[in-house]
Amino acid sequence: MARLSADALRELATAILRAAGAPDANARAVANSLVLSNLHGHDSHGIAQLLSYIGQIQKGSLDPGVSPKILNERPTAALIDGGWGFGQVAAAYATEVLIQKVRASGVAAVGIQRCNHIGRLGEFAEQAANAGIIAMITLCGGGRGTSTAPYGGAGKTLGTNPFAFGLPAKKFPPVIVDFATTVVAGGKIALAREKGELLPEGWLLDRNGMPTRDPNDFGNGGMLRTMAEYKGFGLSMVAEALGGALTGATRFEEGEKTRNCVFMWGIATDIFLPPGEYELLEDRSIEKIKATPPAPGFERVIVPGERGRLNATQREREGIELPESTWQKLVGLAESYGVTAPTAG
Repeated sequence: MARLSADALRELATAILRAAGAPDANARAVANSLVLSNLHGHDSHGIAQLLSYIGQIQKGSLDPGVSPKILNERPTAALIDGGWGFGQVAAAYATEVLIQKVRASGVAAVGIQRCNHIGRLGEFAEQAANAGIIAMITLCGGGRGTSTAPYGGAGKTLGTNPFAFGLPAKKFPPVIVDFATTVVAGGKIALAREKGELLPEGWLLDRNGMPTRDPNDFGNGGMLRTMAEYKGFGLSMVAEALGGALTGATRFEEGEKTRNCVFMWGIATDIFLPPGEYELLEDRSIEKIKATPPAPGFERVIVPGERGRLNATQREREGIELPESTWQKLVGLAESYGVTAPTAG
């Protein structure tokens, strides 16, 4: 394993993205987003994704310099054109549009078309929650042949179709719920492959629809499984409806690329109650949960989002570990752009 500081990885990613044609603001935003995922313990959405992004830039399917824009809007809604640029840039912009509309109207929804991979949904749910907005974010991959078999199926017709929720509080940091509707995110399959590890039972089906623990099967026609069987399948269909059909983001021509089809919804915390009362009640809810006696094998109850913050504190102090194979690929990528990579520990 290679160990590097978060600052070193941010600067490396920024330099590579700038060399690949990204303006400084876009390069820094994407680099910060990727390393933030590593800090929070979501390495599948971290700096390893840089390899994919640069590959897309080289193929012409990702425009590193484009800025998102509003296609059409109403007082309580907006549809954003990501322009096939960086998904994180489009998602951060869309979240800010959502925040402003919720502040003005109490409730709002925002969709994104022509959007590349946005990374970890929880980042943008937290962006909204830190602004005092309750938020829900979901997306779908769109089209066929993405990653996931529907419950009872043996073909890839769904994406991982995740959901994230941001719930602000006052005394406590916001509760951040972020999950794929599959048993596991696709990036974790790739991470296991990089580490040469077998998968846990129940994560993956092979190309014939049979259970497998070999992560290499995922790249050979294998399929992710929906979580909780038909329940995860049902949630995945909700993501298809909101992220895809409602926004029109899955209206593709034959051969046109499919990426992230994003839907965001937000509501003001004082829409039903006097200002401050929601926060008081949410604090009480968090206190109640954290006061629950721990089950055998657990030290205490940790609310959603707390583990990521604990991971971030530890990794900021101790550094971020990457599989040696991933690190060597990043070093090679840096060299190909004339960027000097830092020395790993």
